[in-house]
Amino acid sequence: MPQEPIRPFRWDLVRPDQLGSLLDDVPEVNVDYLDELIACTAKVLARCSDGDLYLVGRSVDSLFDLLSGALAGTSWQDRLHPLPLSLPGRYGEDLSSAEKAQLRTNLTAAGLAPADLMRGRPTVFVDLVNDGLTFENLYELLREWIDDERAQWDVIRRQLRFVGITRRGKTSPNRWRWQQKARWTAELPASSIRNVSLDSVVWSYFGDYQAKTAASFRHTRWSDPSVGEPRRDKKTRYALAEAALLVERGRSASAGGRVESGADYGRALVAGAPTGVAALARAAGVAGDGVWGAGGGDVFQFAVLEWWEVFEGEPGDLQRLVVVDSRLAAGQAAVEAEVEELDLVAVGVGAWRQGVDADQADDLGLDGSLLVDLA
Repeated sequence: MPQEPIRPFRWDLVRPDQLGSLLDDVPEVNVDYLDELIACTAKVLARCSDGDLYLVGRSVDSLFDLLSGALAGTSWQDRLHPLPLSLPGRYGEDLSSAEKAQLRTNLTAAGLAPADLMRGRPTVFVDLVNDGLTFENLYELLREWIDDERAQWDVIRRQLRFVGITRRGKTSPNRWRWQQKARWTAELPASSIRNVSLDSVVWSYFGDYQAKTAASFRHTRWSDPSVGEPRRDKKTRYALAEAALLVERGRSASAGGRVESGADYGRALVAGAPTGVAALARAAGVAGDGVWGAGGGDVFQFAVLEWWEVFEGEPGDLQRLVVVDSRLAAGQAAVEAEVEELDLVAVGVGAWRQGVDADQADDLGLDGSLLVDLA
């Protein structure tokens, strides 16, 4: 007998009329992390390679809620998918054949069967990352399934993306990065792995302490139909109130309102962002006067420049990241702790480099830290 897909119940907070009076006696919700979340959300979209987003597990529920509001009514609203899944330990350990079969059934219903991965836009998995074990387990189960189905791995490997939300710390060439220790990442193009940093306290709140609207979807629950029933206990109702507020804040950003005042990240170049996300980016200080349109519909490209700069045309490669900081023009290097590493880049100024630090070798290769000492 064919298995039926099982998914935990999830409230539709974009159309919250189903909540009724459920939240009437819930205390006021505190979302003082909103600035951090908005900035993180805008950066995740900037790294999504114009793909379909699958937010893995419960740790990124708040990001999903904010995006649900921001993308509602746009052509991107169908690109956002929650992926309820908990994969502790090592994939395959303590899993029965029946559990593996049920997991594949659940993933097929989510649009993640091997045949689905071969067509359409890139598939982008997003999650909080500590050691990368959840991503590794997800990759291993997909890889095994692809082999069993004899699907075209050479095609699928170019379609997979993993965006890890990491704890923000001091940027250094010697800093430990989860993907550098994960052997499986070598099987994918280097551009398939991206990171976005998040304040350590906020990261810990989302991953360790935040009340959730559903129980963890571990392997013992993958075939349990009772997970499809909504929970209404006190902690769940508080989590619902928090989620509903984030959806509303996302809606207000999408409508053009300024959602609080985000941190000034100041410069980046991205492509394929929907209007709701661009509004989020503006609200977070990630976009400003350099916003410009290209094409129709909700999707457009935007560049973030120094506030006084003039943007003079479309760069040749919109998938590349351009970093500029005019404060360093005086020939003084930035304090390393103030620089957030976004990606490894090779940088040149004409045919030579200006203002090179005397302690830094003048090689023109990829540098592990941001090349900041440019005139």
